[in-house]
Amino acid sequence: AIYGYIQILLSNPDIPGPADEVGSPRFVLQRMAEASKRLSQAVEDILNVSLIDADKLDLAMRPVFLEPIVHSVVRNITGAGPDRELEFEVEGLSDLPPVMGDSQRLYQALWNVLSNAAKYTPDGGTIRISGRIVEQAAYLNVQDTGIGIDPKDQERIFDRFYVLEDTALHRSSKTAFKGGGLGLGLTVARGLIEAHGGRIWVESEGRDEKRLPGSTFHILLPLPQQDTDDQHHSANPLQGSQSFPQEQKGQPQ
Repeated sequence: AIYGYIQILLSNPDIPGPADEVGSPRFVLQRMAEASKRLSQAVEDILNVSLIDADKLDLAMRPVFLEPIVHSVVRNITGAGPDRELEFEVEGLSDLPPVMGDSQRLYQALWNVLSNAAKYTPDGGTIRISGRIVEQAAYLNVQDTGIGIDPKDQERIFDRFYVLEDTALHRSSKTAFKGGGLGLGLTVARGLIEAHGGRIWVESEGRDEKRLPGSTFHILLPLPQQDTDDQHHSANPLQGSQSFPQEQKGQPQ
């Protein structure tokens, strides 16, 4: 509600000052809107972690196409940070059959993964989302050109409240951005994906803020069992799913 009221005020052309002029009423309102949105996201993440822990996550399962969800996430991320100079590339998702899932929960999971990639990718960078079928799963690959992740942190980033200790204020040519936060976004993403019988893991050469080795997040979501590589649209896609072994690493073949 607070965010909505602030947006109403910002839509008033009589509010003085440009949004990028520090101290102007419009600048202050814009910062208030951003803070309100972050607070709302933090509360939502805490609630989701509680539901996942209690095994009380309510999933409205139905056939869901991933392509429109990914495009919606990308639109909203770019809309939330219009001053960021990031390029999003989406490919291969139109060929994916529907997965069995809760579209709202899958949106939350993908928002957390993609916004995390945007958070740690300097301006001028690229975030590429691609998809294909791997055996009986829809495979999503999220690759960024960001600062990367140390090997010792690549499993811990999915732990609740884990924030990289040395996360500082990174600067690009025009935009200052900061990582960190509550450390729940990727925890929620993993919980939601695993609740769908899927898997998520990350790979990176390491962290280097000058060389920018980037990170790659791998996501597997099971397809209904009767779907095959040459039969993408079955008469009844509601039956059956499969989960994946936890020890799987690397990119699926």
